[in-house]
Amino acid sequence: MDGIGKIQRCAENFKADEIEKLVSLVESSKEILYGKFSMSLTKEKKDQEWLKIAEKVSTVSGISRNVENVKKEITTLTSDVKKKATFICKDRRITGGGNSSATPLSPAEDRIVGLLSKADYEGIVGGFETGLPVDFLETTTSVSEVVGATQPPPEKKTRPLKLSPETLALLEIEREKLQLCRERVAIERE
Repeated sequence: MDGIGKIQRCAENFKADEIEKLVSLVESSKEILYGKFSMSLTKEKKDQEWLKIAEKVSTVSGISRNVENVKKEITTLTSDVKKKATFICKDRRITGGGNSSATPLSPAEDRIVGLLSKADYEGIVGGFETGLPVDFLETTTSVSEVVGATQPPPEKKTRPLKLSPETLALLEIEREKLQLCRERVAIERE
């Protein structure tokens, strides 16, 4: 009968100054909070960092914020900003630069975009989103221009593949099949 009749009170919404503090703390601790586990980066170290952040955010407004509240807020903020940045990118790719109905990112939102990888809001290069016209997918607008990212894109590190002669032969056959399919489509269009 302990839990019956008790009303659980919701946490108060985060205020703008709390959000600003939270974003700056997450930015400065990004490597610890989102880094891969290793001998030097343990779950305990991540938990301690989240606890420090929760305590510092609590001091801003005097409202007690626990780790769960802080994690939920940054997750919600990241999700909302990801949706907004994706919408801006899609809007700018439309012929004529879009209708500019998308509201620009605020400075805090722009900083949150810096926490995300480009694939989170731009998509995978060379990938196709279903349901979109081909013209939409072939535009060349850069996301850095669209979102106003302040950081240069990371350099891609690639290694040459070592393929067996059999695999190379199969790849060549697949290329020929693809070329034949393209030619057939072109003939069908005519």
